[in-house]
Amino acid sequence: MSGQVMIVDDEQPFRETITRHLQKNGYDTLAADGCDQCIEHFKNGFKGVVFMDLKMPDKDGWDTIKEIVGKGYSDNAVIVLLTASSRYPPSKAADVKQYVKDYIPKPFKLEVLDECVKNYLKYFEKK
Repeated sequence: MSGQVMIVDDEQPFRETITRHLQKNGYDTLAADGCDQCIEHFKNGFKGVVFMDLKMPDKDGWDTIKEIVGKGYSDNAVIVLLTASSRYPPSKAADVKQYVKDYIPKPFKLEVLDECVKNYLKYFEKK
């Protein structure tokens, strides 16, 4: 299976738990604590599923998605929101919500992530 999985979240314990779980299940994973690290992974050739938190200091998830799109990386990503937030500010979401493929509310079972990764990495098998 080709493609990677990136976890973008400002909470280190959360990133580490998800990363360990996905690696244990055989996935090539990267972690980012925010927008800058996320974009750096794209600059280094990332292609795959991005699990994006929305509430982060500095640039939030919406701003990060906007930057992914603005820099031309959206073809290399299937973006899935992982967030406890069920309300989106329309001004933030309007420009980029079409680039979000799915939404998983926190808290969630790790098996939900496994199924999501399995389904969305298929997009990169032929690329």
